[in-house]
Amino acid sequence: RAHAALKADGTVITWGCCTTIVPSCTANCWYDRDYGANPTSATIAQLTDVTSIVSTNNAFCAMKKDGTVVAWGGQEWGGEIDAITQDKLINVKSVFATTAAFLALLENGDVHTWGQAALGGVIPRSILDETDNKILDNVVTVTASQLAGFAVLRRDGSVRAWPYLDYNSFTFIEWPNSRLNNIIALYASGKAWAAINSTGYVHTFGQADYSGEVPSHDAEYFRT
Repeated sequence: RAHAALKADGTVITWGCCTTIVPSCTANCWYDRDYGANPTSATIAQLTDVTSIVSTNNAFCAMKKDGTVVAWGGQEWGGEIDAITQDKLINVKSVFATTAAFLALLENGDVHTWGQAALGGVIPRSILDETDNKILDNVVTVTASQLAGFAVLRRDGSVRAWPYLDYNSFTFIEWPNSRLNNIIALYASGKAWAAINSTGYVHTFGQADYSGEVPSHDAEYFRT
């Protein structure tokens, strides 16, 4: 419902259009802050020295040269960052997005998230409690599954993926983090992942109809 364009001088322009299907949208365009088409004047003032922009369905996040980020758009889509998280978003290396959440990977390997918990915006306490400083750290690779959240590959070869909300059953789906070790590469589809370990075998997890399970006739090529 909105676009954001990064200009050569590091500034950003945005525009959007109505959601009603009409013969000519030009005469019916509107600007809705909730979708990111019309950021506040305070946000616009921050949109300088931007190097990249990432979006969810209805929000944007811009990464700046100084390693900070600016988000705008629908709050429930990651368009607002709470003050505690914002203070941690320094020396940001990359930003990733699902349909309704953002994840920032810092230069030191820490990750921080915001947006809808159902789509990766909140890292579960069960994962944070595994670390000494209660921060998901030592991350080297992040993959975003647009409809199922985030999975991260850590320096020790382990993978951490947190639950997402299955809107069909309204239950949170858990992933088999415990068996994913010695991983060297991680890839995502809409609701599933494939992880390659150091011996060349592939582990898959996620929804079967999104390639989360290997067909039985191909299992010999994907031994775990």
